Amino acid sequence: ITRLEMMPRSIPVMHALLLLAALCAPRFAYRAVHEHRLQLPKGKQVPVLLVGATADAESFIRESARSPSFAYRVVGIVATEGSMVGRNIHHVRVFGGLQDIPAILRKLKRRDDAPQRIIIADPYLEGDHIRMILELADKEGVAMARMPQLSDLTRGDRDKFDVRPIDVEDILGRPQTKLDLAAMKEVITNKAVLITGS
Repeated sequence: ITRLEMMPRSIPVMHALLLLAALCAPRFAYRAVHEHRLQLPKGKQVPVLLVGATADAESFIRESARSPSFAYRVVGIVATEGSMVGRNIHHVRVFGGLQDIPAILRKLKRRDDAPQRIIIADPYLEGDHIRMILELADKEGVAMARMPQLSDLTRGDRDKFDVRPIDVEDILGRPQTKLDLAAMKEVITNKAVLITGS
C-alpha cells in the first residue's frame, strides 16, 4: 500500500545476495563431496602412476575421485610432452617426462604414496618408449598395464577404465605378425637347419 516507503533500499541487494548463496551453496557442497574435493577416506584403492597427460588420463582421474568403489587412485602423472610438466590435472601433479620415471617413483615412495602400478594412458606412445618403461617398471618391482583404446572396446562395453596387460603389439608398435606354420614346415622338413642370432 505504501509502495515500500518504509523498506530500506539495501533490501533488494541483500535479498539477491542471500538468494544466490542459498541456491549455490548446496550445489557447491554436493560437488565438493561428490568429486572428493574434501578429505574423505581413500579406501582400498590401488595407487597408480599414469603415463600420458591425455584426455583419457583426465577421465580416469575424474572417475577415480568420483567413485569410492573405483579400483585405482592416481598419485602422479608422467608427461609425454614437455609442455605439460608442472601442471595439475584434477589436483594430480604432472611430475616430469619419461626419463624422470625412476626419480618420480622415489619421490612418491618418500611420500608414502608409492605406486603399485604404472598405467599407460597415451594410446599413441611408441613401442620403444613402452619397452623402456617396461624395463624400468620391472627394475623397480612395479606392475604395468595400459588403458584400453576405443578400438578395443566392444559394443556395449561400459567399463572404459578396465586396464589391460601390456601386449606384444604394444611393444612392437604394430600388430603381431602371424606365422604361416605350414609354409615354414615345408621349408625345413627333412633338412638340416642352422639358426643364428636370437
